Amino acid sequence: MSLFEKILVARGLTTRVAREAFLRPDYAAVKHDPFLLPDMEKAVARLKQAREQGEKIVIYGDYDIDGLSATALLLDAFGKFGFEDVDAFIPNRFVEGYGMTMGAVDKVRDMGADLIVTVDTGSLCHAEIAYATSLGIDTVVTDHHNVAETPPPSVAAVNPKFSGHSYPFRDLCGAGVAFKLVQALQTELDGLSDGYEKWLLDLVALGTVCDIVTLADENRANVYWGLEVLKKQQRPGLKALMAVAGIEPEQVNARHLGFGLGPRMNAAGRLETAQHALDMLVAHDGLAALEASEKLEELNIKRRSIQDAIFEEACVQAEKLANDRVLVVSSDGWNHGVIGIVASKLVEKYKKPVFIIGERGEEATGSARSFGDFSAADAVRAADDIIIKGGGHGAAAGVTLETEKIGDFRCRVNEFYDSLQLTNQERYLLPKSDVEIDDFSEINEELVENLAKMEPFGNGNPEPVLKITRGSVLSVRRMGADGQHVKLALRDKNGKVLQMLAFNAPEEFFREPGDEVAAWFQPTVNEWQGIRSVEGRLLHLA
Repeated sequence: MSLFEKILVARGLTTRVAREAFLRPDYAAVKHDPFLLPDMEKAVARLKQAREQGEKIVIYGDYDIDGLSATALLLDAFGKFGFEDVDAFIPNRFVEGYGMTMGAVDKVRDMGADLIVTVDTGSLCHAEIAYATSLGIDTVVTDHHNVAETPPPSVAAVNPKFSGHSYPFRDLCGAGVAFKLVQALQTELDGLSDGYEKWLLDLVALGTVCDIVTLADENRANVYWGLEVLKKQQRPGLKALMAVAGIEPEQVNARHLGFGLGPRMNAAGRLETAQHALDMLVAHDGLAALEASEKLEELNIKRRSIQDAIFEEACVQAEKLANDRVLVVSSDGWNHGVIGIVASKLVEKYKKPVFIIGERGEEATGSARSFGDFSAADAVRAADDIIIKGGGHGAAAGVTLETEKIGDFRCRVNEFYDSLQLTNQERYLLPKSDVEIDDFSEINEELVENLAKMEPFGNGNPEPVLKITRGSVLSVRRMGADGQHVKLALRDKNGKVLQMLAFNAPEEFFREPGDEVAAWFQPTVNEWQGIRSVEGRLLHLA
């Protein structure tokens, strides 16, 4: 059995039929009936009415990539369906904040809306939707977030998280749910022939990958074919953004979406307004698309600079809190659009749950990242009596509190951690290997090409990891302006050498020649001055 076959078996793909279905997902086979989703018939009926009566529709999105992708998708599709008066509203993180708000509903009213169609939000906005109704504005909700026991008072609430329906897949993203609305409208309206909706899958893929939903079932097929659409990109905005990001369209993969396009789009909402990113997505001519993309690139460079500065300041504080099991760091002026990214970097560096809090006068707002058995949301709830508000889920949460109570909050979440009596939590941050090997004999270009067939990679289908159980360090080379990167030459038992590279490597990666190690890595092809070689992306050494 080849190494590639062993990896497929490790993923549970033990039969030829299962492998073929996985390696080349069939869009038609997993195109579930959209009318199995709750309230889809009501949503379609209300939209048909809006088209017949020429009503003003405002698509109410969210400022993250999923919400932006879903907004652009419906703007595109509604145009093809012949809706004559459609606009979009994207809330500002620093003005309206997350979700629907009363003030935002007022702004939508001022846009002349007769009907709001939400994407990637709305399921918990009961009061705001009731307020819109009182203003004479109907609302159709399309969303994928968690729901309350009772649905919002909207005309329709399309969300696979609601109970009482038979839709077979629950983990669609916001753009995925919006796409199901388009599929449903195709059965009732002219303008988008059956099959042509697949040209919208580039936007579905973007939202699906960047919102980190499970890449299984419908999601995997949507992303697989969405990447094919991206390779033939005819959307001026994404074409320009890929050029600015240095991504070759014919080589685009899920990693490019998550780490290339995604951060550039997110930078707009983190620093100024996500409208810049929507402008890019909906641009119709090359010049406007390029200008919008260059604006996103400019903001992303600025975002990285701000992020790096906050990270350095946070690390200084973290070193002084070395005995804390949960890091709680704070400062005045930390941009709360960026602190979530910094929290993730602190988790990676210190291997601890992190709360990073931006102080704004008497009030402070924070973002948390966690892992393993420690729930960030439960930690927030354990401090309910000393915070203003907060919530989230196990891996990430948010909190708002009085600035003077940050010290009390730090004590409380650390007491909560101690009460759980957790052990060996760092194991959750270690890579998990698909297969163990004892030599590099099959680490070649053919393997890399075969592994690429397992794309798209992401949540539920991570990029395969190999572990060589024993290798000898032949040489160690520091790279980068500050020597922060490492290149190791590792020799197997038969004398074959594989170069392994790690960027921003932890200090334990800088071994000495002659050291015997186990290494977790992902094989990649490096091309330099026309010479191709296979090397390893080093993930962990032991």
